[in-house]
Amino acid sequence: MPITVINAVIHGFEKEQHTLGVPKDKVFKRPDTLDVTKPPVISLVEGVAKLLGKKDNTLAWGRFSDKSDRGPFPASFGVSVAYIPGKNDLNNKNLFHKLTITAMDEIVLKAEKSRLSTGSRILFSYYCDENGKNNLLIAMIKQKGGIQLTDEYEPVTIEQVDMSKLSHAAEIKCSEYLDVMDQEKEYAKLGVIEEDFELKPYLAFMSTRDSDGSADYFINALGCVVHRSSKKSTTMVIKAAYDLCNKDKDLRPFAVNVRDAVRQYLERQLKLGNPATLEEIKNVIVHELPPEFMPRMDSFVETMNGIDYRLPTEFDVSDEALEKYTRFVLKDDDLEIKFDKTDFGVDENNKIRYNRQDKSIRIRLTDKQAEKFDDLLGSNNSNNAPQNDSGYSFSRAIQSKPKQFVTDNRNADVPMIVLEALRQDV
Repeated sequence: MPITVINAVIHGFEKEQHTLGVPKDKVFKRPDTLDVTKPPVISLVEGVAKLLGKKDNTLAWGRFSDKSDRGPFPASFGVSVAYIPGKNDLNNKNLFHKLTITAMDEIVLKAEKSRLSTGSRILFSYYCDENGKNNLLIAMIKQKGGIQLTDEYEPVTIEQVDMSKLSHAAEIKCSEYLDVMDQEKEYAKLGVIEEDFELKPYLAFMSTRDSDGSADYFINALGCVVHRSSKKSTTMVIKAAYDLCNKDKDLRPFAVNVRDAVRQYLERQLKLGNPATLEEIKNVIVHELPPEFMPRMDSFVETMNGIDYRLPTEFDVSDEALEKYTRFVLKDDDLEIKFDKTDFGVDENNKIRYNRQDKSIRIRLTDKQAEKFDDLLGSNNSNNAPQNDSGYSFSRAIQSKPKQFVTDNRNADVPMIVLEALRQDV
């Protein structure tokens, strides 16, 4: 399903880099919106939208600042996407155009004070993506190569849009913005403090990987801040690395090793006081895979940085989040158990389920693990152990005594470990 361009307009200004100020006669604000049925307009919006998250650039995810100096754009945007029929709706050309003028004025104001800023044509477009979600796209484009505009800033020739024709770009996920605002209002009503919930990002900034920081004024003009918490990033990248492997039949046998390797890398970075990077995490994962499977991680950075995960390409490691993924070790004279803390709990779905009343834990096993217990029982001549409902024959419990297996300990007043087979599709 192709994108649907609902509204679009291009404004612009002229400014030489390493200078201050923008003369008023160098600022052009188009008085009306573009005809979004024309192929060059559609091609330009589609071309810029498709660049978001591509390999040659990275996305910095964020949200509107809550500080008083954020400027007028966030509030104007909030009113414009309220979706009050006939009043506030970015489908309305006049309302859309008014919002773009507010943004344009702020961009010029911030550019005047930045020596790194340069003049540019600025594309504003409100469009519906292939998933049926509405987005506001703001991109600083260069009139060169395959992009040709008239004196009135109307596209006439669009051959190809690539990063060489863009300075900066931002995209606000309108539907997600509204959902996040509604959710945070509910939290406020319930008295939930900000520290107790995750502030979700709903907008993305795009810049080349060799960015020199010149995008700062552009981000500030829109009243935004880059935001993805260290805690969330740490938690998500460990889980994502495991899930990517576990969902792939060929990579599934390596999923646990991959998760452990990523965790160990994050622990090293935390100890050194260095940030973690998606590129280095990718290299850690690839090192755990056989050569024939390594290419499957070629798009790891783009996937993690994209719409599904929204992880920054570089982030500080959270000690608190990492603690949840460290291993728990229980060791005494006759027993040793090691497992990831994330596998442990008191719920039915936990891989390692603790029963306080019985002083026992139940461990769900994979087919491969269950076979090892079958082999162990066989070597101990315990072939008369009862069959469970999964077809496996192994002890119903292991007492906390070394090398002692029992077939039924319901009357045994001792702590126990119950082993339960869990079939997995392989």
